[in-house]
Amino acid sequence: MSKSRPPEKKVPTGNYCYAYRVAPSSGFQTMAEVDAFLGTLPVEKAMSEHDRLIRKVPCPYWRSIGHGRVRCTLTGVVAPALTGRSLALANKFYRKHPKAKSRETGWLLADAVKVCRVNLDGADFAAC
Repeated sequence: MSKSRPPEKKVPTGNYCYAYRVAPSSGFQTMAEVDAFLGTLPVEKAMSEHDRLIRKVPCPYWRSIGHGRVRCTLTGVVAPALTGRSLALANKFYRKHPKAKSRETGWLLADAVKVCRVNLDGADFAAC
């Protein structure tokens, strides 16, 4: 029987609901190596290389739940996502379920800003 990790170990450090990991095909072993390499490039080139070399890893508790909304399954907080299409879907849902709108107040969660307050100590976007 294996023990599952406590929630605190799964939540990324810092203020956001995600971290970054080195892409497997990047040729780099650590985020420090990637950061050092990106620092040698012109800004525009570094931005395009960033997307190729790094993978965004969301918190396992941050989920899209449909109807243009996201939920933190650790806290139960729900919010409409921030894209235009997501907001339109959420508003359509809220017209049919007006009580849900008054319960769903986690607007920071939509921008992947931590509402759980777990693992705030540590660097934002730290490798996981």
